[in-house]
Amino acid sequence: YNEELESNKDTDVNPEYISYLQDAIENSREQIKNYEYIIKNGLDEEAWKIKLDQMIEYSKQNIENYKNYDDEWSKRYLMQEQDNLEIYNYLRDNNIEPLYGWEYEAYNYMTSLMQFLGAGLLVCGIAVFMSDIVSGECTPPTLKFLLVQPISRGKVILSKFIAVVITVVTMIGGLEALVVAGISAFTGFDAGKMPQYIGKAFKWDYTNAAENGGPQLAEVAGSGVLSTRWMYLLESFGLQILFIIACC
Repeated sequence: YNEELESNKDTDVNPEYISYLQDAIENSREQIKNYEYIIKNGLDEEAWKIKLDQMIEYSKQNIENYKNYDDEWSKRYLMQEQDNLEIYNYLRDNNIEPLYGWEYEAYNYMTSLMQFLGAGLLVCGIAVFMSDIVSGECTPPTLKFLLVQPISRGKVILSKFIAVVITVVTMIGGLEALVVAGISAFTGFDAGKMPQYIGKAFKWDYTNAAENGGPQLAEVAGSGVLSTRWMYLLESFGLQILFIIACC
């Protein structure tokens, strides 16, 4: 931050960015004091509370510094800090030790796994599986026996669709549920209590489209509610099931 500030303070860079760097340097100094306290006194139960209090004060300072700026960058940064402050206060009020994203626990593992599955593996796997369910009937001539039954072709296909949906949802959802339960049994279930925003809305911002090479995706102010990671993961499971049905 010091190097960045020194290289930009004599240029025509956005003054809000300079102010952000100065605040970041001050916050870093506070963090250094916190780490020095931990080195001197050891990592006790109060250490994370001290650091959390510093994060709360840092967010309050940023909100106070940026609330009067009218440019788009400052508005977005202010919105982010307001969300951060709400999360920090939630953690403090409920006596929850914050996690920083690098810890090994069920939530981090499952979000990564679900992103990996949704990146194309589910689509390709289900497409091959579904197509073989119908076309594979033609090699052993069981399809002919199905078609001579007093039922419509639509009912034959629908029954196969329902069977495949139930099979795939049970296999994938059941495996993921077992993974969550297994990892949580070793690492604990407290990570799921961490606050998490859900239901945030976004829109295209055309304010500086020419300078940025196109519109930017911006968060809608006031959208979303503060929930927990467990609720976020539960909703993700529900959306994944809908995605599986669409793939089928």
